[in-house]
Amino acid sequence: MRKMAVAIILIAILCSVACARMPQIGDHVSIYSGYYSVTFEGTITDIDNGLICIRESRKDREGNDIEFNRCIGIGSIYTLTWPDEFK
Repeated sequence: MRKMAVAIILIAILCSVACARMPQIGDHVSIYSGYYSVTFEGTITDIDNGLICIRESRKDREGNDIEFNRCIGIGSIYTLTWPDEFK
């Protein structure tokens, strides 16, 4: 019985590790930066040299869409989520 419990725990641990996901270029992500205490949302354009660059789009005061690139240091990222997966 004890071996069965250990086997179940090991399987649960292996399943949770296998579900981890790495961000890829082209993914739409939401990044919360603990350093800035702000959330950035956009599409990943580059991952290089300790930075993740995203293309954000927002509306200006007149309602026009504006797009700009922003690079965030990997060390300042507190959470990274894929908001499209939760819709």
